[in-house]
Amino acid sequence: MSRRTPGVRRGARTGVLLAFTGPALALLILTRLAPEGYSLVASFEKVDPFGSASWTFAGWDNFRRLFTSAAFWQVLGVTVWFVVLASPVIVVGSLFLAWLYTRTMPMRGFWRTVAFLPSAIPSLGLTVMWGVALKPTGVMNNVLDTLGLPAQGFYSSTAQALPTIALITAWGGVGYWMVFLIAGLLDIPRELLEAARMDGASPWREFFSVVVPLLRRPLLFVLVANTVWVFQIYAPIQVLTNGGPSGATSTLMFDTVRTATVYSNQQQAMAQMVVLLVLLGATVAAQFALLGERE
Repeated sequence: MSRRTPGVRRGARTGVLLAFTGPALALLILTRLAPEGYSLVASFEKVDPFGSASWTFAGWDNFRRLFTSAAFWQVLGVTVWFVVLASPVIVVGSLFLAWLYTRTMPMRGFWRTVAFLPSAIPSLGLTVMWGVALKPTGVMNNVLDTLGLPAQGFYSSTAQALPTIALITAWGGVGYWMVFLIAGLLDIPRELLEAARMDGASPWREFFSVVVPLLRRPLLFVLVANTVWVFQIYAPIQVLTNGGPSGATSTLMFDTVRTATVYSNQQQAMAQMVVLLVLLGATVAAQFALLGERE
């Protein structure tokens, strides 16, 4: 019986690898890389405003128009502030719930389900539910009135609209990311936790000195993936505020969609999308640099 050469074996392994990963790679190229590449190309083009199908090269005009617009810088500031408000709340909240629900407690499975339930509700349904509860004559203001407290504007107030959208986003995302952190916590050797307890470590000392360092990889994944998700939030803003009041909730994602669909300026929208991708990439790179593992 003849033996196959190393080259043949490597070719066979490569064929098997492509057979399993090929569909996923093709889907990634078609749904992610190709649209992003198109956005980059289109951001340097302009279209005949009189309806002609001809495209001409616009150079940096679309980006120059963005960076010289006061409205764009307001949108960019709102975007950064929204991420700063929502992302830490989601990460810290999901970490706390994951830690709480991996400890010995009555009806632990039931409370995990309750915490995850908001994540199972479609984003539109979740937004409508909170929109009804937080309207001027809604449940929340009725509760405040019963307690003798003044009514709040919530998403109809310029000052409160963005924090309100951030809290709705956090409420819908905490349970989802909690599941990933529970899986990470269950991978931590029980012997290490028991040793910390035998040494007299309090629950908080055990959490910060043992749990968090050993949870570095899943925590980094949740932080990065959640940040990407928050940057792309659209439904709550579109349904509750439509970018208002006075542009207080007009994030870059929302404004990009509005520029493309309402104002029919696809090239300007593509330039905004490129800026969003660069901002998102820089944020994720900074997170990896600060929290990634070091050799």
